[in-house]
Amino acid sequence: NADQVEITKFLTLITTVTGATSAVATDAASTKASVLYLQNRCAAIVNCP
Repeated sequence: NADQVEITKFLTLITTVTGATSAVATDAASTKASVLYLQNRCAAIVNCP
């Protein structure tokens, strides 16, 4: 029935938004890790701040 269709669409939307959000969070975490890694490598090589 129509209610079930609406509920399904709503749940799909929630799932999509949640998935997108965690993907962005994962990207941000990876980026931060990469930056920290590069900073550490730089400090080890050049002793820069």
